[in-house]
Amino acid sequence: MTKRILVATDFSTRSDRALRRAIYLAKSLPASLSLVHVIDEDQPKRLVDAQVETTGQLLQEQVDGIREMDGIDCDWQVIRGGPGASLGIAAKDLGADLLVLGPHRQQTLKDVFFGTTAERTMRTSTAPILTAKGVPNGSYKHVLLAIDMSDCSSDAIEVFNGLGIGRSAAISLVHVFDAAAATMMTRTAVAREEISDYVNDEKRNASVALLKFLENQPIDPGNIHIVAEHGSVAATIATLAAQISADLIVVGTRGRNGAKKLFLGSVAEKIIGEGECDTLAVPPSERSN
Repeated sequence: MTKRILVATDFSTRSDRALRRAIYLAKSLPASLSLVHVIDEDQPKRLVDAQVETTGQLLQEQVDGIREMDGIDCDWQVIRGGPGASLGIAAKDLGADLLVLGPHRQQTLKDVFFGTTAERTMRTSTAPILTAKGVPNGSYKHVLLAIDMSDCSSDAIEVFNGLGIGRSAAISLVHVFDAAAATMMTRTAVAREEISDYVNDEKRNASVALLKFLENQPIDPGNIHIVAEHGSVAATIATLAAQISADLIVVGTRGRNGAKKLFLGSVAEKIIGEGECDTLAVPPSERSN
């Protein structure tokens, strides 16, 4: 069955990166493509109407070019509203299997209070969101699956497999664990060797738990590299991704809206912010809520 990819564009070089990745995925999966541009409706109606007309012409030109040059089934849509909620709603209405965004611009004051477009979209979208940060260069070669052994992690693995965007890639499965007593041991002047032994014990326990978790996942443990590390989750994942030259990080999100989502989804949002490569953020299924 042909998949459907929705790609957000604002005609910038950032969104061009997302479009190029979306075109490559559409050709390789295969999938149809929908280009979406959001116009801020918080301005005079006359200006909004003019922007809708101009934007529609630009999108039609892009769609015509993609159809002719790439042979992809492609259409476009202009939406009035805020980019975060509007993109999530559009993805649901269109039945999109994947929503592709470009890297975020330099942080503004609005982002500080309300979050970036990717973060706001994550809070409303039921479709997985691919943030295209890296320069598109063929298929993904090394994928880092960031998991916490929850149902949300199972959802992320299942969706990643179902999308088929990393079929030929090497896979590293990473779990960042919390050696809770390590900080207290440091504060109470426990010997370094004892602290190191404790952390190593926790690492072995985490590795065993990972293998147990994988027994019920649609992935072959023999074909992946398993890593358990202690530290700050987002920073550790970003560091490991750089060390192994990962070009895609896959992470599950938690909750769906409100304060619960703001707190529980912060790890995924930080990974998108701190990582240098593409990130696939997978929202939870109904069973995980």
